[in-house]
Amino acid sequence: RKHLMRLLDRMKSSRGLKVMLNEEIYLIYSLVDDTVMNLFIEGVKPEIISKLIAELNDKFIAKSIEFAIQEIGLEPLVPFSFFVLGSEGRKEQTLKTDQDNALIYDDTFPMLDIDLKEYFKAFGEKISEILLKIGYPQCPSNVMVRNSEWNKGKTEWFMSIEKWFTKPEPQNTLKAGIFLDFRNAFGDESLEKELRNFVFKLADKNELFIAYMLKDAVSFKPPLGFFGRLKVEDKGIDLKKGGIFPITHGVRTLSVKFKIYETNTLERIKKLEEKGVISREMQENLSEAFRYLQYIRIKSQIEKIKRGEEPDNYVNPRELSKLEIDLLKDAFKVVEDFQSFIEHRFLPYLPS
Repeated sequence: RKHLMRLLDRMKSSRGLKVMLNEEIYLIYSLVDDTVMNLFIEGVKPEIISKLIAELNDKFIAKSIEFAIQEIGLEPLVPFSFFVLGSEGRKEQTLKTDQDNALIYDDTFPMLDIDLKEYFKAFGEKISEILLKIGYPQCPSNVMVRNSEWNKGKTEWFMSIEKWFTKPEPQNTLKAGIFLDFRNAFGDESLEKELRNFVFKLADKNELFIAYMLKDAVSFKPPLGFFGRLKVEDKGIDLKKGGIFPITHGVRTLSVKFKIYETNTLERIKKLEEKGVISREMQENLSEAFRYLQYIRIKSQIEKIKRGEEPDNYVNPRELSKLEIDLLKDAFKVVEDFQSFIEHRFLPYLPS
């Protein structure tokens, strides 16, 4: 943890970033995993580790943006916000992942002596380039600020999001699922709030969109067979598809429906209970199941890294104790109950 804190201190100066970019390009790429592994071994909870990593990522993003502005030689002339998406938006990232980000700028200002679209296109490309140099891999699906689909003015963003909500086709619900964990990592926070309020208004008017998003949350069933036995694929037990995803996606969608501003899954679950959407028992069970699934995933990923393997979302049940397997079954049973709750309360009339 001390190594992480020293790194954060170094990043307080622009010079610190320049030195790192020039002399220690891959420092962050190796340090994140080392830090996660050390903290996990020390017994630090995964959600605490994730928040530390989110703080680190946010600081690197801030310095990368400052450096990009220096490289371009011109400050942005209008307010903008740099969003992190997915697990980073939820502050649930553990081991390093690829870039998942977006950018929104205020395009409602009067005539300016600059083409905003061209400026922010160059700006986004420069930011992505710097993040890549630091060690953040590019997103295979190109969900990055270097892509104009994820880097545009407020007016265009409103149009895109409205299209997702009014036409809940698979491609649109997929994009919405990627985007709806958006969190301002740098820039004008009011743009994030304005966009989220717009999303909430759309949710009120487009119940079919919410229904199809929730249908996605129940489409992947937990790997439980007869008598509660675990279903094991060739690669092991898929913790994400049948466990983590149904929770994060279901909770994400309900948070949009019930106007919850938080992006972190555990915080969203708590808010859903406070609003009377779920019971205290479901809140406690869902939170505990989510924590345990995250714990087993990071435990398995660390073991794979130690063996020189690529970390993924699968766990080999032979590497788990009997108690761990029993607790894993319990967690998957909670996911089943959550999916049943969604189906009976929110999806009774949705066509298949």
